Amino acid sequence: MARSLEIYERARQLIPGTTQLISRRPTRAAPGFNPIYAQSASGFRITDVDGNEFIDWSSAVGPIILGYAHPVVDAAVKAQIDRCSVYSINTPWSRALRFGRRRPAVSYVRIPQFISATGH
Repeated sequence: MARSLEIYERARQLIPGTTQLISRRPTRAAPGFNPIYAQSASGFRITDVDGNEFIDWSSAVGPIILGYAHPVVDAAVKAQIDRCSVYSINTPWSRALRFGRRRPAVSYVRIPQFISATGH
């Protein structure tokens, strides 16, 4: 894990807590045994910057229910990026227009990201 630890030491000098998300902090796992920095991922396996392969039991803390780099999901994302990733005006493929009806109120919920006063 030499490369991971090298990056980690650099991050300690530059980033409070070494990361912006508490769930990604290497100190939450077993240092020297768990991956710290990912190089790539596919399915439910992550390869770290040192070439070690791990099963991601937490599935990216929940949202990766289909696994990393799922071909159908990746193809849809790439197709949208090829059209454009950000617009300053409306698009005809908005969710409401595509489904032809209003979505349940839960689709309008925004989840805030909280940071504690200590930065941890």
